[in-house]
Amino acid sequence: MTGASLPVIDAHAHVGAQQPQDHMPGYWPEGKNGQSEADMLACMDATGVDYAVLHTCNIWGMKYAARMVREHGDRFIAVIKVEGGKAHLPPQLATIQRHVEDEGFKGLYYDPWPPSDDAFANFHAPRFWPVWELVDQMKLPVCTVSYGTDSPDHFQALIKLVDAWPDLTITVVHGLYVGMKAPEGLIDADGRVTFDQGIVDLVRNYDVNLEILAGYPGAWWGPDDVVLRALYDTFGPRKLIWGSEFTKANALTQEQARSPEYYAKQVNYLRDHCPYISREDRAWIMGGNTTRIYGV
Repeated sequence: MTGASLPVIDAHAHVGAQQPQDHMPGYWPEGKNGQSEADMLACMDATGVDYAVLHTCNIWGMKYAARMVREHGDRFIAVIKVEGGKAHLPPQLATIQRHVEDEGFKGLYYDPWPPSDDAFANFHAPRFWPVWELVDQMKLPVCTVSYGTDSPDHFQALIKLVDAWPDLTITVVHGLYVGMKAPEGLIDADGRVTFDQGIVDLVRNYDVNLEILAGYPGAWWGPDDVVLRALYDTFGPRKLIWGSEFTKANALTQEQARSPEYYAKQVNYLRDHCPYISREDRAWIMGGNTTRIYGV
């Protein structure tokens, strides 16, 4: 597969304008759940985006996500959200299997919450292994979620996890850092970026991929986007995945968050701001890697 033939995939989309038939216990209509599927498809059509991975951050979004797969399976890829701290227990394991086998979901969104949950920082521990055994057997890609310095143990837990389960395919949602929540000293006085060597080895040696929210309002890449450049120089195009998180951007009004014009700023960010990334490399970041992960 060449760069010219790769689809464009938004690996981090929020669509959540539910209808009454989608409602599940706990649904909170006043929350920032994402735009309607019609608005998202309009944004995608206007900008040449072929697919979007639906990040439904709450369990009560699963019925809606399943309907999106039924009605728009040629455009939307759904990942499973379960109660992270209990994902290793038999009822949750059965739910994961059902979503995949009966409803066409293609991955697991693993985000134990709140941070006080034992699994938030210790998801690598043997007591949680049943869920990793299941996804390993099913060859199911996993999204884990980094919150920058608000989840300081995330990458260390990932290192321990892949030591036990080396064949897992993992996408780190938000990538290394979120907004301004980057480690002190990431950029030195001369503008050089230094990543933790353990993280570098983790990404290089295992099927661990980093999401980059290029163009996301509020995303921080340092002066002249030096962190973005360092990510590309360090990991190359086959380890980076573009996602928009478009409709969750707090910097946008509701009207802007359903506007193809604003969405295009994110879709085209790498093209317009990163001339050092070749067209072929950009194609891998903008969809090729996600194509491989989810088999679309």
